[in-house]
Amino acid sequence: MSLVWKVALGLVVVLMLPVAAYAAGSLTAPSDSPTQRRDIVIDDSPSPTKANDDKAGLSKAEREARDLRRDRKDAKRDRRDDRDDVKVVTPQPTPVNDDDDGDDDDDEWED
Repeated sequence: MSLVWKVALGLVVVLMLPVAAYAAGSLTAPSDSPTQRRDIVIDDSPSPTKANDDKAGLSKAEREARDLRRDRKDAKRDRRDDRDDVKVVTPQPTPVNDDDDGDDDDDEWED
């Protein structure tokens, strides 16, 4: 077989094999349309109201205790938000002794 035919056969194998694999995969893939999915509903309603409290059977004292806990939690969250948690770090060069002769040559970094 001459060199020209070997090169042509190599190109056919290298270029046509992926195309054939893609075509075979497309033919064997399911043709069913995707099934219908249920929508995700996000409830953006405000916090529970008095009507919800009455439904839950909360007494006035229980509602006040719950509101007090919420207020404390909100105040704690506000205090946490007020803190400045950012630390400023500035890099400082440190002396590095790269000569492994056992000498302590610290005088090169003295100020």
